[in-house]
Amino acid sequence: MKHSHILATALLALVGLAAPMPVMADDAPATTLKSHKGKKKSKKKAAAKEKEAQPAELSTIAKLLEGAEYLTDSRPNLQAKYYIFLYSASWCGPCRMEMPKIAAEYPNIRESGQVELILASADNNTTDALNFVTSNKGTFPVIPKGKMPQLPNTPQMRGIPTAVFMDADGNILATRHGSDVISWRNFTIDNPEAKSGEEGSEIDPDMARDMQEHAKKVAREAAKKAAAESFKTVPKAIEALEFFNGTPNTKAKYYIYLHSASWCGPCKQIMPKLIEEYEAMKKGKVEIILVGHDQTPEAAEEYIRHYSEEIAGIHYKDPGAQKLPGFTKPNGIPHTTIVDRKGKVLYAGHASGALNWKDHCGKKKKKK
Repeated sequence: MKHSHILATALLALVGLAAPMPVMADDAPATTLKSHKGKKKSKKKAAAKEKEAQPAELSTIAKLLEGAEYLTDSRPNLQAKYYIFLYSASWCGPCRMEMPKIAAEYPNIRESGQVELILASADNNTTDALNFVTSNKGTFPVIPKGKMPQLPNTPQMRGIPTAVFMDADGNILATRHGSDVISWRNFTIDNPEAKSGEEGSEIDPDMARDMQEHAKKVAREAAKKAAAESFKTVPKAIEALEFFNGTPNTKAKYYIYLHSASWCGPCKQIMPKLIEEYEAMKKGKVEIILVGHDQTPEAAEEYIRHYSEEIAGIHYKDPGAQKLPGFTKPNGIPHTTIVDRKGKVLYAGHASGALNWKDHCGKKKKKK
């Protein structure tokens, strides 16, 4: 019994010696460890490349601009940190004064990669809005009137040109006169408030006051310039003012200011007769300008287009209408004023008098 127990113990010891030893982690082959590390590195590189390939998430402002309607082929930089929204129009004197300088500065704004400029047009028709920009060699994105996305925290406009400086999250950094677009760095990249990243930064009262003072100064200068050079003759006024449905002929010798509206029964009775005479009037170097008394300029434009694609018009509430040389305010409509190139009134009365235009145009009164 004792011998058999000793024999069994010896056999178990021999079996234990023959069993393979477990391989420890530290004893793993070097080639195996390197392959594992290589796989980890390749996975990290693949993940990094995949992250780079994915487009960066758009900011609050970029999301609004992404789906906006644009007049030009240029599209805004949706990765910009700051945005400038310039509210401007071709019929605005101060806007026209500042636009060449802004257009020349835009390449520097775009090249910064951090700032983008978008023009929010206040022109009534897209043709005028587009011509205003392209004639000044502007290459920035242009959004037509009524198509501007609702921006967060946008202040109430007191006039144009106005520039609103925002960060990409929609926080207003400054609201200034449009001419300050030239100093864009001061309100964006070099602006301490912009760098601080504080949300909801308020408009600096001093900036707002300066903006108002500057706007008044520019408006006064524009008014002086307009009074000095553009309204001495009807053709000069035509060149300076904004008309819908085209532009009146500046080479005419006589002009008929026709006060009319779609809601006026007598106006609609006389209109077809005047349209019949229009070809003869043009040969006699007489031009008709509609002074529309409809509720809106758009309604007045639709009214005249119903009768003619050639006759240009201006809304009676437009300040420019009353600057037409020889313009007279009617007591009622339909009303007509016939003037020569210098604005001398040759006839003022019921629109039916325009049918007798030959009696007023081209004939000199005999001296008694």
